[in-house]
Amino acid sequence: MCRTIVMLCPLLMLISPSVAQDALTDAAPTKSPAHLRAVALMKKVDAATKAVKSVHYTAKTEGTGWLKSRLPLIEGEVWLVASTKDHPAKYRFDVQVRKNRSEDPRKLRLASDGDLFHLIRYNEKKVHEDIDPSVVGQEGRLVQRLSMREFTHPTPFSDEINGDVVEMQGYHRVGSEDCHVVHVIYNGGRGEAIWYVSKRDMLPRRVDRIMTNQTTKEKGKQILTITKLTINPKLPDNLFQTQVPEGFEKTDEFAPDHRQMQ
Repeated sequence: MCRTIVMLCPLLMLISPSVAQDALTDAAPTKSPAHLRAVALMKKVDAATKAVKSVHYTAKTEGTGWLKSRLPLIEGEVWLVASTKDHPAKYRFDVQVRKNRSEDPRKLRLASDGDLFHLIRYNEKKVHEDIDPSVVGQEGRLVQRLSMREFTHPTPFSDEINGDVVEMQGYHRVGSEDCHVVHVIYNGGRGEAIWYVSKRDMLPRRVDRIMTNQTTKEKGKQILTITKLTINPKLPDNLFQTQVPEGFEKTDEFAPDHRQMQ
């Protein structure tokens, strides 16, 4: 027995460091310098975005690839105000929605002053208002695709900073802004995106949400682009309140499913 122990000990001494190193590698994979540089950039973006209290911008969202025929083209003007300890978030979207490029647009306004929520459907001359945010219906939720929600989020880019893949992909011009391009694959299989952040102020100007068709495996993008960005603008007191145009009907009935109107 003693001989067996003596013979095995040198073998264990050879095996143990290798096993320990493999376990260490599995527990804490080393990130590449390129990954760390991209994360450092996104931390700057996160800090710059956290400092924003309100924004005004113009925006467009549309689909590409297999999503092009499935996502409407939405364009318009957006105001967002982050919530505080004393005040709820406020927002307003003045938009036009097209199911395809050839059809006449549907004009909509979605807004909330923090207490009341309303949707104005200009084509139908109806205003839907209530304390329940669901009053705006599916069209109201559709309009919110123009929201760059990171501007009003307490931890705007934490998911990107902690992504499985974070890599810089050069530069691209968005409107009048020269932007860093950063590709992110989120952890836990939660999707993939490409971010465009201004080199000048480190604030986002575009995001491409990449989605895979589960049947064909084709990739498509839902693209949100913002331009004419104003940070912490002066806003009139009544900007987010319900303004009923002359000749329009006001109701607390929920706005219908937009698919029912096709």
